[in-house]
Amino acid sequence: SLAEAFRDLNVHSLFMVNDNSDALNRISKNNSRYEILNQIDSWSLNDAVATIQTAKHERCNIVIVDSHTVDFEYLSFIRKSGLYVVSRDDSASFAFPSHIVFNGNANAKVLEYLSSTGDTNFLLGTDYIVLGREFTSDYNPPNESSTNI
Repeated sequence: SLAEAFRDLNVHSLFMVNDNSDALNRISKNNSRYEILNQIDSWSLNDAVATIQTAKHERCNIVIVDSHTVDFEYLSFIRKSGLYVVSRDDSASFAFPSHIVFNGNANAKVLEYLSSTGDTNFLLGTDYIVLGREFTSDYNPPNESSTNI
């Protein structure tokens, strides 16, 4: 997960989430900082404004957006504020105004990704997959075996 990777790399980060207990559980288990934006509709103009204000207050210059429901307008608004926008996406459903779009899925290279700005870097394919520690080579699983798989 991103929270796990940031923690391992000692990256200063702040996760901004709406009331999503699954996301909060993953973020908090990695001792990452977070802010809940539960009074704001996700991916609305108010959400974008709150994201920009919080990012600038925290002196963040990069915003990473990871959602299946984000749209062009939201990402474009964030970018126009001067923040560097990175999007995690797996559908290529619109032309991206983001600086970077990454998709670590095996089918990523066959999707028709487009840039609305002409300067988007697309990082596509399994070289860019974000995996939890349990899937990496340095993970030491519990010393247990099972005969019922």
